[in-house]
Amino acid sequence: MALVLLAIALGVCNSSGSAATGADSIARWFESGRCPALTTISSSEHPPVAKRDAGGVILTAVPRLYGSRYFYDPTSRFALHLDIPEKNAETLILRVVSGAPPKGVPQRDLSKARTASGIKLGSSAAAVSAALGTPMIVNACGLERYVYQKPGEGLRLLTFTISHRRVVEIFDYQGVAYP
Repeated sequence: MALVLLAIALGVCNSSGSAATGADSIARWFESGRCPALTTISSSEHPPVAKRDAGGVILTAVPRLYGSRYFYDPTSRFALHLDIPEKNAETLILRVVSGAPPKGVPQRDLSKARTASGIKLGSSAAAVSAALGTPMIVNACGLERYVYQKPGEGLRLLTFTISHRRVVEIFDYQGVAYP
């Protein structure tokens, strides 16, 4: 059951920004270059629990408000999709993008975004494993995705997409804990 929820959680980030609204071009920009095979993961094994980083990604320049929002840092070429659809649920995707966003995407300094243990975009794959332990690794599109469960109740995931042994995307999901 945990793996079915894992696939649903990873798919949530793709579907939330693709509603038929003016945000379509922004969602397409953000999703360009992402590997569709990594949005759902099916495996017979459960991701390991991360040794630390239960709090997920630390952001200082972005308000955490309900709704779906995108941000762009033109200096670092980092983009952020923050989706908080309901109380006690949150999806955050921080990634390196190749081009400037469509008009209307707010600019923020995202260069300091990192996990509590210091993992950030550009960190080495070895640094991720050293900080969090041995991951469940999923390979697709010439990329690796390191998948961890965060300690705590509910579905809580922290994943890192690796390209050329460097972190190019951080996916942080915290779902609602159900009794």
